Amino acid sequence: MPGPASSERTSKQIRAEIEATFGFFPPFFTPAEATPAILENLWQQTLSAYINNPLSTLLKEKLFAYLSRYCSIPYCIVCHSCALRPLGMSARNILELISKPLPTTVAPELDAFLEQGEPLDPEYLEGSTFELLLLEWAIALFLNPQQASAQRQALRRLLGEENYTHLSAFLGYIRTCHQWVENYPELSYEADRRAQLYLPQLLQEEPSLAHFFANYREQVQQEQQRRETELVGEIEKRNQVEALLRLTLDFTHIGSWDWDLATNKVTWNPNHFRLLGLDPGGEASYQTWRDRVHPEDIQQIEQAVTYALKTQTKYEMEYRVIYPDGSLHWVLAKGRGLYDEFGQPVRMIGVMIDINDRKQAEQDLKRLNEELEQRVEARIQELHQITERLHVEIQERQRAEFALRQSEELLRQIFESAPIGIALADPRDYHFTMVNPAFCLMLGYSAQELLHGSCPAISYPDDLEAKIAFAERLLTGDVSEYQMVKRYIRKDGQIIWGNLTARAIRNHHGEVLHILGIVDDITECKQWEEALAQRTEKLESLINLMPDYIYVIERETMRILLCNEAFVKGVGLGDRQQVQGKTIFECFPEKDALYFRQQNQQVFESRQTLHTQETIVLTDGSHHFETYKIPLRRPNGEVYALLGMSRDYTELIEVQRTLTERTAQLEASNRELNSFSYSVSHDLRAPLRHISGFVNALTSHLEQNHNLNDPKIAHYLQVIQDSSSKMGQLIDGLLTLSRVGRRQMAKLPVDLNALVQSVLTQLPEGTVPTDVPTDMSTEDSSHSIEFVLGELPTVVGDATLLQQVFANLIENAIKFSRGRCPARIEIGALADGTLFVRDNGVGFQMDYADQLFGAFQRLHSQSEFEGTGIGLAIVQRIIHRHGGMIWAESQPDNGAVFYFTLGDTPQIGVLQDPN
Repeated sequence: MPGPASSERTSKQIRAEIEATFGFFPPFFTPAEATPAILENLWQQTLSAYINNPLSTLLKEKLFAYLSRYCSIPYCIVCHSCALRPLGMSARNILELISKPLPTTVAPELDAFLEQGEPLDPEYLEGSTFELLLLEWAIALFLNPQQASAQRQALRRLLGEENYTHLSAFLGYIRTCHQWVENYPELSYEADRRAQLYLPQLLQEEPSLAHFFANYREQVQQEQQRRETELVGEIEKRNQVEALLRLTLDFTHIGSWDWDLATNKVTWNPNHFRLLGLDPGGEASYQTWRDRVHPEDIQQIEQAVTYALKTQTKYEMEYRVIYPDGSLHWVLAKGRGLYDEFGQPVRMIGVMIDINDRKQAEQDLKRLNEELEQRVEARIQELHQITERLHVEIQERQRAEFALRQSEELLRQIFESAPIGIALADPRDYHFTMVNPAFCLMLGYSAQELLHGSCPAISYPDDLEAKIAFAERLLTGDVSEYQMVKRYIRKDGQIIWGNLTARAIRNHHGEVLHILGIVDDITECKQWEEALAQRTEKLESLINLMPDYIYVIERETMRILLCNEAFVKGVGLGDRQQVQGKTIFECFPEKDALYFRQQNQQVFESRQTLHTQETIVLTDGSHHFETYKIPLRRPNGEVYALLGMSRDYTELIEVQRTLTERTAQLEASNRELNSFSYSVSHDLRAPLRHISGFVNALTSHLEQNHNLNDPKIAHYLQVIQDSSSKMGQLIDGLLTLSRVGRRQMAKLPVDLNALVQSVLTQLPEGTVPTDVPTDMSTEDSSHSIEFVLGELPTVVGDATLLQQVFANLIENAIKFSRGRCPARIEIGALADGTLFVRDNGVGFQMDYADQLFGAFQRLHSQSEFEGTGIGLAIVQRIIHRHGGMIWAESQPDNGAVFYFTLGDTPQIGVLQDPN
């Protein structure tokens, strides 16, 4: 593909590139050879719009050949007809293409295709029905760009934006080529290689081609004259339509506008001035319109206009207009753009409609009907007067009849296009005589089906009696109109709700001709109302179930708008219905009401939530409340009320006071108990030392005097010595238990793996080796012990106390596993952080498990297993001080497991399954 050309190239260099591309030098470029810049420009246009254009080659050559009929020099039509030959077209097909008359109507197949949606690839269109459609629309765009906006939009959708741009560039290039060769009529196709190669073959196959090439300009001129004649007729017809449209706009108070985008000049009809609140004689300008538009709407409007012009779509927008007197009015603006042959917008035209009272559309329609009736009656009276005065002037009468037909057509259009249901019924039997599409859509019937039915047939039975009663009052003249909300039965059986406004249409004699009904479908509103009522009921039930006092206070009057049962019951004010609607001064003593008003004013003025703890005296005494008062705002931010929530925590205060007193009593008792334990343990040691000392002295004396030979004496002395030692152990245990309770507890990270290893290394010599591995066993002649250590966490606690826990539990396991070979002791942790020490010892009955942790409680005799019964009590007290708990599981002769936790003590690290 040729690259971008340099602006400094010579004609010779450019010619070389042209010859390399075409295989020859087309005579088309010959006039430009003398000026390199012009040759360069002409060649670059040819490259970008023709040669490198991604549209299919066959499509480009077909368009070029056909559109060259409108070039007075035959060079283009002959050369590009010849170019179709190597692309597979026969001579007859080429003749049919270039001699085909201009398209005059929109192809219905294209409309059907465009409804399907996605753009097509031009390669897909080649050889299909759509290719012919594409050619016809492109030709229309080339010949009449000002009148081809519909074709332009269709081509955009058919090809997509990118391919449409390539097509526009190609059509512009064809127009440039025609102007070029017409400026150089001496250009001859006979010197063009395409004509030299293929023209003889084409003329041989189809001799009629020679006649066409010689006379095509006359045929085209005849077609152009015919189209010009048609165009004049269309213009006249359009002028008539525009005049009729202006008359219609003036009659219906619809404003029209015409905006010249190039000059920014704006043209308005008188109604447009009035819709802006201006006098029709004023100046029409874009700025004048912009000054009247509400500032909040202007940006959105301008964005919508820009988007419509860019996408060649219709513009439609509802916005507010500020009249010079400051009043706001709603209008609906619609418009569309007009585009040049390149698809660029040059004008935008549209209308403006007053929709200020659309939210009350039924009343607007009623007033409009009255106005139309008056106009019709005025027209009829005017016609009668004209007929009586000027019955010989037929022309005047025809104008009056034409005006009347316009009014009737306007009324019909309004009736047909109204967004709400409108129906006329016969006053005698209420059968429908006229219905609009909106009414049919609302009920699911066709117009023909409704015209064979009546109002009662589609009315819900429960509402029929009230409707007929209203209708009878309407017919008798008791009321001029009536309005009611009623139900209708759709064709599919569904029940819908409608807001009906009905009035009698009478003739000038007062006779009722029709009953006019205007129905607005409010089914969705009714569903929302029911859903809101259900939610409100659920919310009130929920609020009433809450124990807190909940209430809403209005800002201006201090009235209680809402309260729950707890509030009413708590303040002793009867039931909710009696309280809601009253002011705080009507429900509380003046002192309390003034206090509450001061709080409420603080919330209203600060617009901030108030949180307070307060004591209020109610009928049953003083109560302590924690109160939140929250401001409630309207959508504009104005605070109109507050939501109050008060929680009565009087019982909690009493419980806290009682708990504080009992805690103080318990602490005093613990101090006395600790002091007593310490005193007892110290006071009992002196007599035991005396007993032990005297037993030793007596034994020594008896040995010296050889009196220990009597076994009984030796036994008695040993019993005294053992009892004294046992008593000392009990006192030591009691002292240790007391110290555990008094000791200040540290809270530091403790690695339980290292702590257990330390405990094992400190066991009595001979029980376990000094170097303790994770899985180990030690064996002597009397006792083999196997330790299994799982992965333990790092916790926060007192390392000394926790070491005491593991030491007591491990020693306990060793003692009660005596006699097992081997004795197996497992120390580990569960996935939830629970720690355990398991053994395979003698176990115990679970019926006695609650005695394990009591001081001096034992499940085995001293002769079976030595001990004081104080070790597990110490373990329990330490674990309780860490906020945890301990328990045991066992079966006789199947070992025991002691589980314990450390409460909420943080565990550092990830536990691993010991298995």
